[in-house]
Amino acid sequence: ELVLWVVFANLALISLAIPITFIIRGALTDSVRELGYAGGKTAHDQMNSDWGYWLVAGRPMRAGYGAAKAIAFALLALTLALQTAASPALQPVWIAAVTMSWIATVLCVVRGAPVVIEAFRGEEKGRP
Repeated sequence: ELVLWVVFANLALISLAIPITFIIRGALTDSVRELGYAGGKTAHDQMNSDWGYWLVAGRPMRAGYGAAKAIAFALLALTLALQTAASPALQPVWIAAVTMSWIATVLCVVRGAPVVIEAFRGEEKGRP
C-alpha cells in the first residue's frame, strides 16, 4: 500500500504529502501500539473509549477506509492508463482519483488519532 502511494506521487498523480502522511501515521501508531503489546494488549484492546474503538476497530470505519483506498488506487491506475492513451476522459478521472486519495488520507489520520491520543491519556477502559 505504501509503495503504491509513493509510486503515484512519484508519477505526479498525487501530492507527495499523501504518502508522507501515510508513512508518518503508520510509524507513529505502530510505535505507540508496540508499547501496548509489551503490556499484553492487542491493538484494539488498547482503545479506552467507545469513540476511539469505533474509529479504529469498528467495521463501518474499517470497511469505509478500505473502500476509499481501493477506489483511490483503481482511479489512480485508470488515470495513468488514460494519460498514456491521451484520452479526453483523463481530467475528470484524475480529479476523482485525487479526491478519493485525499479522502483516504483524512480517514487515515482520523483512524490514527485515537491510538495516539488514548496512549497518552492512561485512563481505564471506558468500554464494556
